Amino acid sequence: MPPNVTQLQPENDFPTESTVPVPTEQWKRELRERGNLAPGQLDTHTESTVPVPTEQWKKELRERGNLAPGQLDAHTESTVPLPEEQLKRGHGIFTTQQPGTLVSEHVDSDPETSLLVSETSSHPGLQQFFVWRDLMPHTPGIGQLELMPNLKLIFEQTKAEDHHQSYSKFLGVVHSRAETRCTFTINGINLAVSFIPWDDDAIVYNESSECFVLASVPDEFNTLKIGPKRSATIYPGIWELRGDNTSAKFQLRPRRYRLFLEEKSNKRAAEQGVLPPEKVKGSRGWRMIPQQHYDKDSPCAAVTRPVTTEGAAALAQVGLNEDSTLSVIDEATGMLEYSITRVRARFLKRDKGVDIFKAIFKEDGSKSQVVVVKMHKPRGPDVESAIGYWSREYNAHHGLQHRCIPSLVSFDSRMLTLMIEYKDFGDLGSKQWCSRGIPGSAPFFKGNVEDAYTILANISSALAYIAQEGIVHNDVKANNILYGGRATPGGAILIDFGLSRYVEQHPKDYGGGSPWYVAPEYPRNHRAAPADVWSLGVVMLYVMGRIPLPELEPEWSIYQDVEGVPKAVGMRQAWMRKVESQCKELKAPVTCSKETKLRELVCSMLNKIDGRITARELEEVTKEWIP
Repeated sequence: MPPNVTQLQPENDFPTESTVPVPTEQWKRELRERGNLAPGQLDTHTESTVPVPTEQWKKELRERGNLAPGQLDAHTESTVPLPEEQLKRGHGIFTTQQPGTLVSEHVDSDPETSLLVSETSSHPGLQQFFVWRDLMPHTPGIGQLELMPNLKLIFEQTKAEDHHQSYSKFLGVVHSRAETRCTFTINGINLAVSFIPWDDDAIVYNESSECFVLASVPDEFNTLKIGPKRSATIYPGIWELRGDNTSAKFQLRPRRYRLFLEEKSNKRAAEQGVLPPEKVKGSRGWRMIPQQHYDKDSPCAAVTRPVTTEGAAALAQVGLNEDSTLSVIDEATGMLEYSITRVRARFLKRDKGVDIFKAIFKEDGSKSQVVVVKMHKPRGPDVESAIGYWSREYNAHHGLQHRCIPSLVSFDSRMLTLMIEYKDFGDLGSKQWCSRGIPGSAPFFKGNVEDAYTILANISSALAYIAQEGIVHNDVKANNILYGGRATPGGAILIDFGLSRYVEQHPKDYGGGSPWYVAPEYPRNHRAAPADVWSLGVVMLYVMGRIPLPELEPEWSIYQDVEGVPKAVGMRQAWMRKVESQCKELKAPVTCSKETKLRELVCSMLNKIDGRITARELEEVTKEWIP
């Protein structure tokens, strides 16, 4: 079974949602002291409360090394402690040391009653936990698991009994910043759940060969029949999965974070006075989030307001305004996760699929830093496409460490954002390096042959590195290479991994790119590492002054070229003849041996795939050219 697929064993007789006994006055007092409940909440919502672990349990856990001081208060959602007599029986106890990371301490135990589940221990989005029945006279249902507030999705698994103890087993899923999807197998039914960005809802996919039904619980107001390879959108609540000889309950919770948007208001809005503080519930209690005071004497006072689900959907499409700040608050703790403040500058890129802009990023407990924020936009019913683009870019960029590749500072799958290290360089197609827009001047590169040496050496090294990692960039072009000059640390920087992919994970080429830089073997073959080298060869023709900036040349559709549309095919063939012509001219002798070597390398980069030089070979030859 793949490591990210969890096998659940269903049970048809589930506990009712109203069997949890009313907590004692001592429990109420302890809960309110810890801030888990507001006054009066227990009397009206007794069914949603599981008693908080006692101080004795906390002490035992810390003595065993499972919890650091204060951790239980901050991360109650990931820990189900066991009383001392159960610890002596040799049961495992699970606790998450970091969000989404499952750690298990396992003492000798009967294999038949072992609590270890290997399928979930290696998957960062899954948390295995247990509620033991002697914590209370009756087993809690899914709707009572308020001690795990960070969990977005909870499946109820088999209830089991050993010789000494009975327990209910649950599988919880955290919608972490890195994950958009989880997969389950329940008695032969394969289903996947994708969490919709900026929203409370989720998409359930039937990846089985048989139909199954999802029914809302308890009233079955909404019943969804999902056929093979089909999907349906579900809203937060308790659902029952039904198939042939299968019944399993799960709960989908609303998003586990809160959004606050601070924007500048005009003087008229300032006359309205002060916004009341926002009350946010966390595992440490109710916190009052102060909102900004209006300065009535200022024409641009700051206004902070909570972002509703509807407002979040609109914000995802419109994007952040200049000088506005988006703050993300942890629903469980009421603490700031991070904030993004868009800098007053034009968008670096903006289209129907993505916004890219400069911003100040502040994560809780760290210093502010300037970043480039890339925000993928979920586009109406095609939200899965946006999720796929974000996931492929995150998977390719995450973990890359190279001096010629900007690091990925942070990320958030819940809003399809990537925070990337900011480099204050212009790209090779910008006015800093291209004579575009100058009257009477063709759009040629402004640098000289020394710049060409540096650019080739730096980008060859970056391409060799990602090829070794099994990644294809798929969009190497002048506009995706930043350059600060020969004396600048890093020199040339390769950016934008939006079309990149791990070849092993995604052998299929998803298409896209810029037509002037697409290697001649495409579309007959999927693009691989040699295609990136060919693209860099075209960039070098521009950097060496052989051709003007390709992006300003007539454009054709890659997709029409693949489909054999005559006009697109003809334009591609004309461009290939132009590239071949420049390669022939580069073979003319020059007096400088270094330039001769540069010309030979560029020609070998533009060869057909069988005779093309590799990025590793380029790196070896050009490493002495790095300043």
